[in-house]
Amino acid sequence: MKKMYILGIALLATTFSFAQDREVSGQEQSWDRLELPQDRSDDTLAPPAYGMTCITNGFTVYTSSNGGYVNGANGYGDIGISQRFPFDGSADVEGFLVWYGAIENVDNLTQYLGSLMDKNGTTVLGATSGTHTVSSIDTTSSGAMGWYPYMLSTPVTVTDTFFCQVAWQLGSDTVGVVSTVDACGENAYEIWSDGSLVAVNDASSWGLNIDLGVLALVNNLSYTGIFDENVADFGVYQNGTNLHVNGIAFDAIIKNVQLLDVSGRIIESWSIVDQWDNYTFDISGIPAGNYILSMNTSKGNYAQKFNLK
Repeated sequence: MKKMYILGIALLATTFSFAQDREVSGQEQSWDRLELPQDRSDDTLAPPAYGMTCITNGFTVYTSSNGGYVNGANGYGDIGISQRFPFDGSADVEGFLVWYGAIENVDNLTQYLGSLMDKNGTTVLGATSGTHTVSSIDTTSSGAMGWYPYMLSTPVTVTDTFFCQVAWQLGSDTVGVVSTVDACGENAYEIWSDGSLVAVNDASSWGLNIDLGVLALVNNLSYTGIFDENVADFGVYQNGTNLHVNGIAFDAIIKNVQLLDVSGRIIESWSIVDQWDNYTFDISGIPAGNYILSMNTSKGNYAQKFNLK
């Protein structure tokens, strides 16, 4: 179902949908996941926007009044949300967490089901052990603060881009999913009533460049590259305590450069203002080992692995 509404109207409508009965935990200022009992994973994967310079206080509620990006039985014809994880490597996905900022419990009949989908968002790779209702989601400060775990019945090994999605059926309940602010991110999707998967930033959808509050829970995480759909050539070499990057050959605005360990954790991050074809970064104090240098640009993310001695 296409949304031919201007953004202002859409936001007013979402605010109204929660006006009668909503439970909101308040705006969160961090992206730290909870250590839930169901979380047996060694690592997590966050949406790509988490490493962007536009994120200053972690993922936040998109609008302060309604608890986040609204989904559910809200009159727009959506039947689910989906977060895309551009990925090139190997990991055993055990499940994922979704950050709900608000719920509207009308009849507690809506059934929510989490699934792991392939890179096209069309093939189910794994599903949760069962559905749940809105009453299972606790957005209070004394509870799970909106995090809901979707644990797969059996861990699934992924070696390519994948989607973590939640679909719903029946009932009239509505949920608000926490998201980044616009424009920060580009991998949020929604499932329309005809079953199609549509990017939230699509002109026929909301037109918002956001990522959703979703964390993939994984084991045995190993990168062979990051977001290699946008691979470009550049050189990385070490000279003492300096790291040199040169030969940057892509036509894009570089927003920041990040140093990550092989599990994808950010070790160091440098904001870029002036655009050059080479840069030098201070790496004193960073231990020797294998690392990934990632560039976040206006045209996507580029990365290379290297060894720091």
